[in-house]
Amino acid sequence: MADNAANLIAAFDFNGNPKAAFGVNTPQPFDSVSISMPSGLAVHSGVLYVAAFTGEINRVDLSDGSSQAWVSGKGLSVPIGMAVDPNGQLLAADWGVSKIFKVDPLNPPDPNDPDDLIPVFVVTS
Repeated sequence: MADNAANLIAAFDFNGNPKAAFGVNTPQPFDSVSISMPSGLAVHSGVLYVAAFTGEINRVDLSDGSSQAWVSGKGLSVPIGMAVDPNGQLLAADWGVSKIFKVDPLNPPDPNDPDDLIPVFVVTS
């Protein structure tokens, strides 16, 4: 669960009991993870991808708790939803620009190339 108002990400078991959290008073190894305004989550191959209202996608390694701003300043405005397709490609829905972007986790966008993040779907009115 992503709670953007509290800057918190939490996980629950199937009975609704809290199992893990980070962002506020978090246990190790996630005590160093700080993601501002998380809005969407996806998990793939031991990595948690977090969309943030701040216009970036963060990558959190679930084995050791390390995190990094993974996609930032690439044309993202307000990413709010995340999913992983059957081929392992990350999909990010961006409310701010009405687009869905596809990102290859093994080949993330080049931070020096402003055209490297390609939309796969554009909402038109």
